Amino acid sequence: MRGGGEAERERRRDVLVCLGYVLPYVAVFGLYDLTFERFALPLVPFLAVAAACALSALWSRIPERRRSVYAAATGAAAVLALPALGTWRLGSFRSQPDTFELAARWLEEHAVPAASACS
Repeated sequence: MRGGGEAERERRRDVLVCLGYVLPYVAVFGLYDLTFERFALPLVPFLAVAAACALSALWSRIPERRRSVYAAATGAAAVLALPALGTWRLGSFRSQPDTFELAARWLEEHAVPAASACS
């Protein structure tokens, strides 16, 4: 037998159940030219679990003598650096005024009020 016993078989069954949802969803999701972020949101928990499993597999390949709290903290900081940078950039981008707000400010400053037709 190739696996590590009953626990390994159970893990494979869980992966197959998850893939039974994710793969058809991604296939249908990929059929459309125009997609929206809200359609990708149901996949976020699956991606998070997959990332955690990948990190766990990487951690288990590190020899015991090289494992330490500092290595784990450094690895966590490295893994979280890119998403944190992206979040910071998105926040700074969204905090700037958009085109409509800039146009409204320009109109307030430069537009000459028209004479009222009722007077």
